[in-house]
Amino acid sequence: MRRRHRRGKRSKEESPEVSMSPLIDCVFLLLVFFLATTMLKKKEKQIPVNMPDMNLSSSKEPTPEIQVVAMGPRGNFYTLGARQTNIGRVTYKKIRQTLPDYLTELGAVHPAGAPIRLDVPRETRFALIVELLDLFQEKQFDNVSLRLLDEQSSKKMLRYSN
Repeated sequence: MRRRHRRGKRSKEESPEVSMSPLIDCVFLLLVFFLATTMLKKKEKQIPVNMPDMNLSSSKEPTPEIQVVAMGPRGNFYTLGARQTNIGRVTYKKIRQTLPDYLTELGAVHPAGAPIRLDVPRETRFALIVELLDLFQEKQFDNVSLRLLDEQSSKKMLRYSN
């Protein structure tokens, strides 16, 4: 009987303990995991966006019509014709005068800041495009956009010109 009694009772030296080393290992693993994941997070780059004012959207001012000046593949200049067909074809009218004279005449008719689109063939030399943009700026046209035409569009321009 004595044996049973000894087995059932624990001595004061054998008190139950929770081992701390696995708990500390687990905490360190969690710490390393969270440190590593925060280091891997990429910084988000912000793009500055100027949002329009809410009051400006209700303005009743009509947007000015875009004037188009197109350069043909042979160096001739064209403007949009009077009519546009219903299948998306645009008629072009050849500019009979020199481009500086045409731009002076256009500047007299349209207000300053009127939008103009310059259509040039894709194979046009960059230096020529810069010269044309300088000419537009010299004639007080600051709102000029550039559109590169592919080879098919340039050929269509010749086909549908007057």
